[in-house]
Amino acid sequence: MSKDFFRGAGLKIAGVLLSLMLFAAAGAMVVRFVIGEPGAVKTTIVRSGAYDHLIDASLAAARTTAKKEDKSNIPLTDPIIKDSLNQAYNSSVLRTNFENLIDGTYRWLDGSAAQPDFVLDFGASNEVFVRGAGDRLGERLRGLPACTPVELRAAGEVDAFKAKCLPPGVDISQLVQQSQSNLRSRKDLLPDQKITADTFKKPGETQNVFASASDAPKQFQLLKQVPWMLLVIITILAAIIVLLSPSRPEGLKRLGKNLTITGVLILLIPLGLYFAQSTLTDQKVIDANPLARDVTLPLITEFGKAAAKVYLIFGSLAVLIGGSIWLAVRHSGRHSE
Repeated sequence: MSKDFFRGAGLKIAGVLLSLMLFAAAGAMVVRFVIGEPGAVKTTIVRSGAYDHLIDASLAAARTTAKKEDKSNIPLTDPIIKDSLNQAYNSSVLRTNFENLIDGTYRWLDGSAAQPDFVLDFGASNEVFVRGAGDRLGERLRGLPACTPVELRAAGEVDAFKAKCLPPGVDISQLVQQSQSNLRSRKDLLPDQKITADTFKKPGETQNVFASASDAPKQFQLLKQVPWMLLVIITILAAIIVLLSPSRPEGLKRLGKNLTITGVLILLIPLGLYFAQSTLTDQKVIDANPLARDVTLPLITEFGKAAAKVYLIFGSLAVLIGGSIWLAVRHSGRHSE
């Protein structure tokens, strides 16, 4: 076989590998800049508005569960519950705790901590919720009229949340205290007072889930270096294309064309992401699930926008560099002529 055959085959292989490496590098850059740093993750979550809707969406989900099994006689549709929860777990409280979770987890992934060292403290918020609900409930009960004889005959045990009137001699303070006790026992409403890495354990196991994923930090740190490794490979492949070409101008034109075409294809990825999200999202399922509609879907959308931005920047740079090389070689050729 002739030398030209091997040169042509080498150019084709190098060109295909260069395009593949460019796509891989774009994807690696997305991982590196979208979820590779805690700051980027925290910013994306804030932009999604998840903290503003988490309580109402969680409460709506808890109502669905409560319809199947509710032994506490606490109506989750009551405005007292909603107002008290929003007061105790406002977006500032949620953001502070979840950003603590993110920072502690990334310290573990970056190798600066043996395990995630986050501490989510909800004890004070739990008490604010219980006391706030008790105060609101007491105000409502004190404003109720006395029961008429007819209502007294129909009335059974007084339900603090559903009562329309008060029988004579009812101790409002005792009703409030009983309701507060019921609220404290609602695990579907209130998180644990303190949540640490040891909280996340599989049933029947003594180690937390992070201990069983001891290789995750090394893999994560390697993953953050992948974009730069791929850029080195891309540079080597670009040099091979230029060196294997019959002449340097022809090699540069080939390289510029490859970069430009691949860059244009990368620029189409955000459009594909948009259509994929629209296709995979079943609106009926989303609408039926408040957490999915108001929290999960906005999060996915916002992370998708962040990924699309990286793809657009990377693709634009590839097109700009490739087009500049191609135009420079063409201009240089005309000048030589």
